[in-house]
Amino acid sequence: MGRVRVYLAPKVLIVDELGIWPYDREAATAFFSLVSARYERGSIILTSNKGIAEWRTARRHRHRHGHP
Repeated sequence: MGRVRVYLAPKVLIVDELGIWPYDREAATAFFSLVSARYERGSIILTSNKGIAEWRTARRHRHRHGHP
């Protein structure tokens, strides 16, 4: 949790280009944990040039190419 503390401190956390890079289950779990830890502590702004439906496509693409 030590590394996460840096992301808990700001009143507003901006996550830019979410979903642009393929991610695995571990990364998704870590991001969910961060969002959960920030719940009611501060705002999160997410930006992406992809629609939410495309985020899943990036994950499936990663699986098809031998990545977890």
